[in-house]
Amino acid sequence: MQSLIKKGAPVQAIKAGGYLELRYLKHRNTFATTQKLDADHFVVLATGEIKKYSHEAKARIDNLKNLTRSFNELRYRVHANFFGAKNELWITLTYKENMRDEKRLSDDFKKFIKRLNVFMFGRGQKMGLDYIMVPEPQGRGAWHAHILMKRKDGQNFFIENGELAKIWGHGFVTVRRISESTNVANYLVSYLGDLPLNEAQNLEIPFDDDAVKEVQVEGQSKKFVKGARLFLYPKGMQYFRASAGIVKPEKYMTRKKEIEIEPTYSYEHEFQIDEETDQLVQVEQYNFVAARKAKR
Repeated sequence: MQSLIKKGAPVQAIKAGGYLELRYLKHRNTFATTQKLDADHFVVLATGEIKKYSHEAKARIDNLKNLTRSFNELRYRVHANFFGAKNELWITLTYKENMRDEKRLSDDFKKFIKRLNVFMFGRGQKMGLDYIMVPEPQGRGAWHAHILMKRKDGQNFFIENGELAKIWGHGFVTVRRISESTNVANYLVSYLGDLPLNEAQNLEIPFDDDAVKEVQVEGQSKKFVKGARLFLYPKGMQYFRASAGIVKPEKYMTRKKEIEIEPTYSYEHEFQIDEETDQLVQVEQYNFVAARKAKR
């Protein structure tokens, strides 16, 4: 993968386990095209036309920005805490009915974790599990929960679907291992951010043609709209929940140095901060664990 960021450039570094991400931000000031008149109106300088601010659209954009930041933070937390070890599982909880209340999902999950801890370690014992829980809204309005979970003591961790379904008590569950070859962080961020094309169209979610991607799912080609699921999250909702033992990534400012491996992924995008300022963001991601395995 091509390196985009020049050596010596000032970058924000995010280190999480064997994963490193570098982010280079460059402000590019342009001439003003509009002038604010008051809290609700602005004038287009080229034409003199007075227009009204869309506060509803701004609130929606701000909500999407916050969710995008949460997506990135989720990816960092997963990289820092889950490595495909024997004490780790990926669990999905679903409801047998079309359960549409995100607050109920939160309450049911808290009770589930307490019951699971009792099942695993006995009544009265301290919490022996660490987890990251991510709620997933469906196009039909239902809620699911994805949980990355691990035993704190490092011992082997597995539980049959049927047994876990009894502990959950609300519907269906799936239990799977997190293999070392599974890039679960990027999968979760992509899968939980994207929405099937037909669902996005039925819900009248706005998207551009370049946001549509085609992927292979269980041997079949399906189309998804990148980032469309973000529109289904209520404003202000906590996108993911992490237990106290989940390690946070290390973030610091530095300058890019020579790196002995090539980035596994790199991209850049430009967005408008306000009427006068654009920002170019260049991102490079490095996976040192995968690089070491490739050399064996």
